[in-house]
Amino acid sequence: MTEIRRFTYNKEDKLKSTKVISSIFSSGSSFSSYPFRVFYKEMELPKDVPVQIGVSVSKRNFKHAVDRNRIKRLMREAYRLEKYTLLDNLDAKLAIMIVYTQRKELPFDLIKSKMNSTLLKLVKELNKE
Repeated sequence: MTEIRRFTYNKEDKLKSTKVISSIFSSGSSFSSYPFRVFYKEMELPKDVPVQIGVSVSKRNFKHAVDRNRIKRLMREAYRLEKYTLLDNLDAKLAIMIVYTQRKELPFDLIKSKMNSTLLKLVKELNKE
């Protein structure tokens, strides 16, 4: 019987812990994959899920909160649709922060394809370690 895939982004999937986020930025690994910068760290997570992810958009590049919120919404939606690219190839528990580095808003289809390639690059980085 085939497994039913649920393309959800629940409360448990969201990275909210300031301790975990600061730990990712201080002692985690990172790489760039246009238009994102990815910070990640293998660690025990507060919730019982394989991956927790957070997204961020620079206030320097987007002065208006409405613009930052729209881009974050697009990034979360792209992750929601592409998350099995990561989950199917993951062994450890992982905390991830994805920062949008582009200075202008990109269309959703481009963000989605770039999210897919970014998650594939993350899998390669994890297998390399």
